[in-house]
Order: sequence, then C-alpha cells, then structure tokens
Amino acid sequence: MRPRIVLIVTIAALATLTDAVVKALVVAGLSDGSSIDLGLVALRLTYNPGIAFSLGSWLPPMVVTIVTGVIISAGFTWLLLRARSLNSVSIAGSALLLGGALGNFVDRLDGKGVVDYFHTGWFATFNFADALITVGVVLLATGLLTNRTRQVESAPGSNGRRSKWDKRTSSVIKAVDGYDGTASSE
Repeated sequence: MRPRIVLIVTIAALATLTDAVVKALVVAGLSDGSSIDLGLVALRLTYNPGIAFSLGSWLPPMVVTIVTGVIISAGFTWLLLRARSLNSVSIAGSALLLGGALGNFVDRLDGKGVVDYFHTGWFATFNFADALITVGVVLLATGLLTNRTRQVESAPGSNGRRSKWDKRTSSVIKAVDGYDGTASSE
C-alpha cells in the first residue's frame, strides 16, 4: 500500500476509534436523559436516524446505512485513485473526513442512528465525527484548490514561481513518499 494511503487510513482509524470511545462514554453517562451544561454547548444524548441535519430520517435505517456505505466507498475509491496527486492539506482533510464518516457509519449499524451529543440550542445537535467531517471537507477543498493553483503555476507558459505554501507542503509530501510535486495520471 502506498505511504500516503497508509497515512490517511491510520489517521482515519485513530479518529474513528476516538469517536467510538467518546460516544460510548456519552451513552454510558447520559442514557438516563440527563445533560451536562458546558456553557456554549450542553452534552445531551440524542440519536439521529437520518443523514446530516436528520435528512432522510423517515427512511428505513437499513436504507440510510446502505446509502451511507455506498457514499463512503465511492469517496474512498476516489481517494485511492487521487492519493498521489494530493498535497498535505488534502491528505489531512481526507483522513479527517474518512475518520468522521466511518465513525458515524459504525453508529448506524445497530439501527438506532448516529449518537449525537453536542447540543447548542441554536444549531443542530452534533458529535465529534461531525466536527471531523466538517474540518475534513474544509481542508480537502482548500488543499484541492491550492493544488490546482500549484498545477496552473507550474504549467507550460507560467512564470514557474512557487509560492511559500507550495514550498512548505512539498517538503512534507517528499518526506511522506518522495513525491516530487508533479501531477500523475494514476
């Protein structure tokens, strides 16, 4: 397996494990209906049978689980095909996104729905995996956009300058697997 994929899968596995431990603690401590006020948020146990923001909560749990599994599989396939051309920001985003998605997917397997516990009163109740997904999407998008900029700057006819960001990320990428910064057609 390529070093980049190993790195992504390792980070994703650690994120998924952390999410599972936190959810187990929340279920054990708050299944009696109690809540813990933390100021801006309160810890309150709820189950989301749908997808984000309870969309699709009217569907049978197995349908939501299958659809979620297909989406995760498609995303992971894309990641396998694109891993070599991803910069370090995209790699971090991919790992967090995958870890969060897997954390919520594991929750769905029992048919109850996803364990949510961060309750704000002004926003949807969410969990650690949801936060990982959100941060992962932002990092992945940022990395893809900066990678696209780097490819355009290094294209024939450009002035060939490299940004400070590109110089920093390329040293990390080279340390991971010797990637030289050129796009591949894998």
